[in-house]
Amino acid sequence: MKRLIIKIQGMTCEHCVRTVKNALLSVEGV
Repeated sequence: MKRLIIKIQGMTCEHCVRTVKNALLSVEGV
């Protein structure tokens, strides 16, 4: 299993965090 850490700046609210998290989780293999 590989691990990748992506640093994302400028997310200032929970909605932003949830949007990015859901987008990543929708990718197969993530």
